[in-house]
Amino acid sequence: MAETRAPGLSGLIERVSAVQSACSSEVRLRRGIAA
Repeated sequence: MAETRAPGLSGLIERVSAVQSACSSEVRLRRGIAA
């Protein structure tokens, strides 16, 4: 089961990390504008 889930799971983790990095960069940008 783990082997068949692995590709989808890693893809999901990639998407989540990409979204997190995008959100953090956006927050930094907004903080820079606010400051």
